[in-house]
Amino acid sequence: MIGLKSYRTLVEGWLKVIRIENGYQTDLGDSVSSKRKPANGDDRRFSTFVLIDGLNSVKKTPHRRDWEFDVVIEARLPTAADTAEDTIADVMEDIVRAIPTKTSISTEGLQTMEVVKADVLRQPDGVNYNVVGVTLRGTCFEFTTVPA
Repeated sequence: MIGLKSYRTLVEGWLKVIRIENGYQTDLGDSVSSKRKPANGDDRRFSTFVLIDGLNSVKKTPHRRDWEFDVVIEARLPTAADTAEDTIADVMEDIVRAIPTKTSISTEGLQTMEVVKADVLRQPDGVNYNVVGVTLRGTCFEFTTVPA
C-alpha cells in the first residue's frame, strides 16, 4: 500500500496550525478539509482543501516500488477590493511557512515532501473569491510481494 491518504492527512495537520494565535498572518487552519466543496460565490470565509493530484512510478524492483506524488493545497479566499492582494500574499506565505523544510516523519514509506510551486488564480469580476494553490511533491516507496 502506498499510503496516499496518510500523506494527505499529514499535510492537513500541518495546515491546521495556521492561526493568528500561533504567529501566522491568517486563521486559514480553521477551514482545512480533504473534501472539496463547490463555491457558491457568497462565502466570506476561507475554504482550504488538500487534494492528491497525481502519482508517478519512479523505480521498481521485484520487491519494492518507488513513487513520486503531488499534493495540492487549494485555498479559496474571499475578495474585497481593498484587501485581496494582501490576503493572497499572507495566505501563500502562511502555507509555505507551515510546511516543514525537513521532516522526521514517522509515516511509513514517505521519504520527502516539499513545496515545488505556488500559483494564484484570480477570478473574473463578480466572483467573490480568488484561489491560492500550493503544490507539494513527495516521494515514497512500498514493499510488494508482486513481482515488478
